[in-house]
Amino acid sequence: MTHKTILVISDPGNMNDNLYKWVSNANGFDLEFASTDEEAIELCAQRLYDMVLMDGTDFTINRKKLLSVVPILNSEAVLLAYQGEEIDTLDEKVKIAFDIKKMKRLQQLLILDSTGSDGVNGFVPFSLN
Repeated sequence: MTHKTILVISDPGNMNDNLYKWVSNANGFDLEFASTDEEAIELCAQRLYDMVLMDGTDFTINRKKLLSVVPILNSEAVLLAYQGEEIDTLDEKVKIAFDIKKMKRLQQLLILDSTGSDGVNGFVPFSLN
């Protein structure tokens, strides 16, 4: 199993202490960092990420721009905003976001694979009408 890749957008000089602690202890994730929204957009254009974590406590980051551009560059990425939560809360928030993404993917597969058992061997019966 490969590690999930997360792009963390936060100014390293002004990073919130709880976010810094979470980043330092984020085992099981491959983390990359961008200090500005422009740098994050460039990285998203070059590589696909499983999640983009925006630091909501850093007011120099233009979240509106990221919320509109990142889904165009990577429609599969989960966009998540950090709002100053504790480490455990942020960890739970990240896990829930990945669980929701997995459930949506499974739901889509089930919808695409929903063949009716109206006919023989699961095929829809032929009609001349």
